[in-house]
Amino acid sequence: MQRKEVDAEKNKRADEERKARAEAQRKADMEAYEARKRQQEEEPKIVEITEEEEEEKKRTDEEMKEPEVEAEKENTDDDNTVDEDVPPPPGNGGSTDKYTWTQTLSAVEVYIPVKPGTRARNVKINLGADKVKVATDADGEILNGEWNARIKPDDSMWTLEDNKTIHLSLDKFDGMRWWPCVVKGDAEIDTKKIVPENSKLSDLDGETRSTV
Repeated sequence: MQRKEVDAEKNKRADEERKARAEAQRKADMEAYEARKRQQEEEPKIVEITEEEEEEKKRTDEEMKEPEVEAEKENTDDDNTVDEDVPPPPGNGGSTDKYTWTQTLSAVEVYIPVKPGTRARNVKINLGADKVKVATDADGEILNGEWNARIKPDDSMWTLEDNKTIHLSLDKFDGMRWWPCVVKGDAEIDTKKIVPENSKLSDLDGETRSTV
């Protein structure tokens, strides 16, 4: 009888420790989420300007560009070379304020952080061949735009990981080219710096192999 009581006490303490760890993790996830939201809100917003202001800005920009023309011509050859000191992008992908991504020649993986505790029923995703739309009840619209290139919707899917990250697994329609970005208009990577695995080069045709 006494041993059962000891075992019950141990189980109770273990349950309390698990609950405490889970609560600490939940708080940490929420703090990270709130910090990310604050950072997004503090980013510069688009400011509307009048036609007169726009014309004045164009004239100013053109005047500033003229002295730079000759310098740009001189640096043309340098711009076309790859800076060997700059490492290739991690996972052959990149990141924006809304997601991070990696890629192979045939697929793209996108990871979108959302409010901790999000359920699959609170997620609305449309993975079209040319367009994507991602939204949640808590975060609102997260993505709404055109893919950098076409995908195969029937072979692509999404999952919700740990109730805090949306994972998009995309199958490229053209499996012989690197994407500079996931959604048109987002920050681009330099695909010339990508270093594919040597084992994969043998799978490519001659023209594609020369581009990678």
